[in-house]
Amino acid sequence: MTLNAVNGSTPKFDNKDVAATDEAIDSRLDGISTLTSEDKPSSITQETSSLSVVASNDNLSSIVEVPLIEATEENIKEYGLFIGDNVLNEGLQIPFYKGSVQEGQNIAFECTGNAVIRTARISLRDPSIKWLEKHENMTQLFIGLGQEPFAMVLGKPTSGDLPDLSNIKCFKMPPGSGLMIHKGTWHDFPMSVGEPVTVLTANSPEVVEALSSVGEPREMSEGDVFKINVEKRMGVVLKSPI
Repeated sequence: MTLNAVNGSTPKFDNKDVAATDEAIDSRLDGISTLTSEDKPSSITQETSSLSVVASNDNLSSIVEVPLIEATEENIKEYGLFIGDNVLNEGLQIPFYKGSVQEGQNIAFECTGNAVIRTARISLRDPSIKWLEKHENMTQLFIGLGQEPFAMVLGKPTSGDLPDLSNIKCFKMPPGSGLMIHKGTWHDFPMSVGEPVTVLTANSPEVVEALSSVGEPREMSEGDVFKINVEKRMGVVLKSPI
């Protein structure tokens, strides 16, 4: 399925794409039982291996509660490279300051064009995750600055145009840590978990240009940004635990 943007409008799906989307959604919801107000109270939560599904009272979209996980190098590795206070790929031989400096090899950041380095200040926002996006040509980098943690909602890379709901997780990043996501990792922008937090980001020029010139929030398939409206495409409302 391909999103086709016409004259800057919202990308359109043709009929065969809609059918393909329905099949993809069915496969991603396999094993997740949706409760309805007819058979169980809406307050009941059904636990799955990674997600909790709570029926909405109006029987429209299911509310999917994303699990919260304290991020570690091990549990986040299928989503990206955890950057903490340890030296990654140590062993770079630079002859100055021996015994006092532990050097690491280059971190394999990839993008099209020169890297764009900037910062963003993040405050609390609505816990509903409306948008998810991925980049096929960039290993985007986010590093928290200061003493506050931050969170990221992530999904493992998929070959198609929809994320796999079964592995969507909300990772709480320790203060001063960072993450370089793999190419194709589904993600929303970092979230505050309480107090405002500043993050340093490394992007590609095409991604920054596409996102900053879009005008109004919409689905995108341009400038190495593939962004979907989760509820519109998958019939669920993702809720972060933050």
